[in-house]
Amino acid sequence: MNMALNADRSPKGGNTMNGIGTGGGKAFAEIYIVNNDSVEINKYIIDNIEAECKRIDNAREIAKEQIRAVMEINAKCQGDNNAGILDYQLLFLEDESFFDDIKRYINDQHVNCEYALHECVNSFIRDFEAIENDYLKERTSDIYDMEKRVQMVLAQRPLQDISCMAGECIIATDEMLPSQVMSMDRNNIKGILMEYGGKTSHSVIIARSLGIPCIVGLKDIKKLVANGEKVIIDGSTGEVNINPNENDISDYQQYQTKNQFKNIELKKFIDKDTRTQDGVTMKILANISSENDINLMLENGGEGIGLFRTEFIYINSKTLPSEETQYKIYSNIAQKNKDKLFIIRTLDIGGDKSIDYLNIKKEENPFLGFRAIRYCLKNPDIFKAQISAILRASTYGNIKFMIPMIATLMELRSAKKLIDEVKNELESKGIPFCKDTQIGMMIETPSAAMMVDRFVKEVDFFSIGTNDLTQYLFAADRMNEQVAYLNSSFHPQLLKVVKDIVDCSKSNGIEVDICGHAGENPYLIPLWVAMGVDNLSVSIPSILAVRQQICNTNKKDLAPVLEKVLAFDDAYEVEEYLKTKFQF
Repeated sequence: MNMALNADRSPKGGNTMNGIGTGGGKAFAEIYIVNNDSVEINKYIIDNIEAECKRIDNAREIAKEQIRAVMEINAKCQGDNNAGILDYQLLFLEDESFFDDIKRYINDQHVNCEYALHECVNSFIRDFEAIENDYLKERTSDIYDMEKRVQMVLAQRPLQDISCMAGECIIATDEMLPSQVMSMDRNNIKGILMEYGGKTSHSVIIARSLGIPCIVGLKDIKKLVANGEKVIIDGSTGEVNINPNENDISDYQQYQTKNQFKNIELKKFIDKDTRTQDGVTMKILANISSENDINLMLENGGEGIGLFRTEFIYINSKTLPSEETQYKIYSNIAQKNKDKLFIIRTLDIGGDKSIDYLNIKKEENPFLGFRAIRYCLKNPDIFKAQISAILRASTYGNIKFMIPMIATLMELRSAKKLIDEVKNELESKGIPFCKDTQIGMMIETPSAAMMVDRFVKEVDFFSIGTNDLTQYLFAADRMNEQVAYLNSSFHPQLLKVVKDIVDCSKSNGIEVDICGHAGENPYLIPLWVAMGVDNLSVSIPSILAVRQQICNTNKKDLAPVLEKVLAFDDAYEVEEYLKTKFQF
C-alpha cells in the first residue's frame, strides 16, 4: 500500500498506546486514516417548508439505496450474517410515521430538516439510554448510524469508501458505522482502531464476527498515528505498538505462526463428535438470537441450537409479531438445522428487555418483577400464539420447548396446561404438529434450584442459566458495577448448586445443559465435565475451542479437581486454583 507519512509530522518509533480491547487477536499492517467526522448540526429558520420536507424525503431515499447496496455486498461476502443490523436501519428509513414526525417538527418549528431529524432521533432513543441493556444499546447505535448516513447525504458528504483497498492496512478513525464495517474490504483490512465505541457496539460485534481485531477508546487516535505508519495491535489487550522494532515484529511473526497452527487444529474438530478421551460424550450447542445465525453455527460445527432467544423477534419488530411470522422463522431455522437439536426458549421479556408496544409498566426492580413466564401467563393470547407457532414448526425438525424464569411448580404446570390447550386446538383444526414435543425449563431462580427434585418429575430436561442464577443466588444485580464481584461463576456456592441440580437430573434420567456464559469458560469446562453435564450451549465463535478442550480431557481425572474446588471458601480461591491447574 503506497501511503506517505504526513509531511508535518515525524514518526513516533516504538511508542505504544492503550485502549479497550474487544477481541480478535493481533494484526500488523500500515495505518490508513478514515475520516468519519460527524456533520455539524446547526439550527436555522426556514421559509419554504415544502422544499425542506422534500429535502428530507430525497435524502431518505438515497440513504435507503446506499444501505441496500451494502446489504447486497454483504450477502455476497457473508451470506445472511449480520443482515439484521441493516434490516433494522432500513426498517427505520421505511417508517412513514417516524418521518411524518420529522416533517411535523419542520412545519411546527419552521426549522431546517437536519435539525429536525437530529431532534426526532434524540427524542426516540431517550428512553433507551436509561435502560441497562446491551442489546438495546446496540439498537441505539444502529439508529445513530442511520441518522449519520442521512445527515451526510444532506451535507453532500459521501462516506469514505473502504470497500476496495489497494493493500493490507489497519483503519484508524473516530468511529466506524456498522454499515461501513459490513461493506469493507475484508481481505485487506486487518484491524480497526477507534476513538469512540464500546465492546457491545455493532461495529465491534461485526468486526469480531469477521475475526478482525478491534480496539476502541483510543483518544485522539487520528492525531497520534499517520497514514503509512506501521503498527502492531492486540485486540485482546487493547495495546497499539506504533512503528514496532525488529524484535516486536519477530514476536508478532511467531504469534502468527502459532495462531495459524491453532486455527488449523480447531478446524479438525468441525465434524468430530464431542467426546472425552475416556469416552464420555457431550454436545456443543449454540446460543442464537436470529435466523441469520444458523449458517454461521453450522459452519462452526455446532451440534444444534441450545438456546434460541425468541424475544429478539419481538424486540426487532415495531408491532406484535404474528403467529405466522414466528412460524416462518422457527420452521426456516428447523429446516436449515435438519435433525439437529433445536431448543426454543419461550418469550423472555422484562428485566433488562423492554418492548414499548407491550406496554409493560416500568418497575423499581425489573429483574425481580413482571418478566418472562410471569408475563406470558398473564397474557395467554400472546403466549398461545407463540406456542402454536413452535408446535406447527415442530414437524420440520427436532424442536423442544424451554420455559424461562420458572420459580414455582404452579407456574410450570400453568405453562404446560396452555401448551396442551394449543395442541388440542391444532388437532381439532387438523393442523399437523409433533405431539411428543419435549418440554424443558430453565433453572435460573434459587427456588427452582431448591425444588429440583420436584421439578424433575414434571419436565423432559433442564437448562441451567448461570447468568441469572448467579445474580439471584447472591442477590446481586449483574448490571450493577458496585456488586460485580458477586457475579462470578467461580463461587463455590454456585458450583455446589449446579452440582446438586446435575446429580438430581442424572439420578432421574433426564438431560441437563448449561446455557449461560459459564458454559464456555475454559477454566470451568473441566468442572462441567466432572459433574456430568450433558450439553453446553455457547456463543458461536466458541464452539470449536470448547469441543477441542473436551476432546482433550479425561473425565476420570477431574473428580479430585471438582472435590477440591467445592471445598474452597470463595470465588477468588477457585479461580486461582483452576488457572494454576489448567494452562490455556
